[in-house]
Amino acid sequence: MRKAILVFVVGMLGFCALGQTRGDQEVSQKQFESLMESLVTMKFLEQSDVQELHGSVNDYSRKHLLGEMIPLIRKRMLKEYLGPTTYLEYYSPTFNVLPISISIEEEEGVMLRLIGCLSNNHVISSETTRLLVDGVKGEFKTPRGTSKMHNREAIMWYAYELESFHENHLLSYFEELKENGLLSQKQYKSLNKAYSRGEVTAQEDLLLFLENSLFIPEEELPQQKEQFVKKLVEAVVKMDASLQVENLEVKSIPVDGGDKVERVTASCSKNGISYGLSFFDDGVDEVYSAEMEVLTLFNRILTDQGSDYRLFSLWRNDGGVSLVKLNKAQYEFLVNSQEDGGYTYFNPNWYKLIVNVNEGFSLLTTEEVKEAFDFLDNLGLFGEQSVRRYQEINRQGILEVKEILPSLDSMIYDFDWEMTDLNTPYLSVTKSLASISRGKFSPTQIYDDFNYVADSVHFGFVLNGKEYATTMKVMGDWYSPEFLELIDNALEEQHVEGRFYPVNVDGQANGFMFLTLAQYEVLKARGLVEVED
Repeated sequence: MRKAILVFVVGMLGFCALGQTRGDQEVSQKQFESLMESLVTMKFLEQSDVQELHGSVNDYSRKHLLGEMIPLIRKRMLKEYLGPTTYLEYYSPTFNVLPISISIEEEEGVMLRLIGCLSNNHVISSETTRLLVDGVKGEFKTPRGTSKMHNREAIMWYAYELESFHENHLLSYFEELKENGLLSQKQYKSLNKAYSRGEVTAQEDLLLFLENSLFIPEEELPQQKEQFVKKLVEAVVKMDASLQVENLEVKSIPVDGGDKVERVTASCSKNGISYGLSFFDDGVDEVYSAEMEVLTLFNRILTDQGSDYRLFSLWRNDGGVSLVKLNKAQYEFLVNSQEDGGYTYFNPNWYKLIVNVNEGFSLLTTEEVKEAFDFLDNLGLFGEQSVRRYQEINRQGILEVKEILPSLDSMIYDFDWEMTDLNTPYLSVTKSLASISRGKFSPTQIYDDFNYVADSVHFGFVLNGKEYATTMKVMGDWYSPEFLELIDNALEEQHVEGRFYPVNVDGQANGFMFLTLAQYEVLKARGLVEVED
């Protein structure tokens, strides 16, 4: 029986090959009636389903017809597997895949009969038929798909999305790439020839033809992140010699308390200006982190040069790295035309390039950052650590001057009124506040007997030899504001010049900065940090 089914389907392949089209071709009324009769005879639909389709179908294009059939094919399948009444607990007519549908595994013969029925009645093209058969017998043999088909609903989804692919849209996209300067005339001709020979079946293939781009295969990417950064810098310079940097130095520094966590730093210079980067290598997404940091470094250089171009990363699913140099118009074209992800199994717009969005065109120049940093330094915020602090900020891309202080370690303490430490929450937060006070608040003998189920908590500390203490009501896992009042009172009594001022942080979290009143007023007036009134 299985052999007979396969012969039937292969026969359909040959039959459809002469008239291969895509999903916008209409199915004739005669073909529609023949399809309905076949689906009912093979028990893929019921007669009531056919009547429902007759009432709802007003567009006989392949794509629309397949889409209308998906919920009905699902309903019949669930009835068979769950029973005529039980299936109603799981069935939904919505146009999406249900969890219960994914869990059903059907025999090849059932799926091949459905494919043959669709193909014989000209609802799917010969190319779609071939790919569906591949997906049933083994795997979807193209980079455009990823999985083996498991039941008739999956067949319908694949068929719907495969028939949504329009070759004329793809060829128009190639033309748009050329018009936007992403392909030279020579590259455009080469790309079209490669596509006609079947050599362009995924985004990765298309990327190889782009102007001002580079590609490093996954197997050529060094595992050691110092070497990875050097490899990527060398590749960028090879692509664009005007980005040659001097005195490149890359090193890894073990992080205290980390399990094989390292901080990777790099420094270099260009036209007498120093640049740097820094990221943590913890074995999770470290390739992406390194790639983004190298992009930011070169985009800072391009910003300082007054260039109209920035570097961007292009998405790939094969683990390699692709970078491209774009002007703002090219970047906006790619962002506005890229795929929105609205598909289930097969992406009919697989050829559209996906650019990783970043703020390369909004970076401040090194001069602008240095001017703002010097202003903050003159306010007395950095003191003896001024040089180290500038080195720290010089490893980052800054979009607005108000980002400078939040970007520096131990300048702002991110605080959430909802506790994360339920053992000694007031001890932990007091130590954290002390760490950002630049030595002005150095409490000792901190005590905290917090208990989540208790009515009250005793909290206190010693500052410059004097004890300060209070008893506060326990409010579940939320901090009592009285602990801040105690700290403020101690600072005032000790005549310490400075207080912990709240600053705005995303969400329900607050931040605190240790500032004098004069510093607070200047920062607030200049908008150099977002402070709360």
